[in-house]
Amino acid sequence: KRLGIARAIAASPGILILDEPTAGLDPVTTAKMFAFLRDKIPAHSTVLAISSDVVGLCEFVDEIVYLAEGRVQWRGPSSDIRTSSHAAMNAFVRAAYLPEASA
Repeated sequence: KRLGIARAIAASPGILILDEPTAGLDPVTTAKMFAFLRDKIPAHSTVLAISSDVVGLCEFVDEIVYLAEGRVQWRGPSSDIRTSSHAAMNAFVRAAYLPEASA
């Protein structure tokens, strides 16, 4: 996974699409992957990252777009994700930050 991403980054793309870049990784490796991405993606690149790892993603991206039922349900700075007034977004974030509470 890291090798494939490294190859894509080496091409210095204008747009980089990452589909679940940390899927299947343990928490330590996930943190390393996001740190690697932050350090290695060129400043001029736009990154579209699709991820269900809300916690890790918020430390990596500037803006979040929450899609549900094929539509944009919420959009805003990643720093605002925990204070959203959108009910579905709040449920998603609560489950991400407090997984034991949603079980």
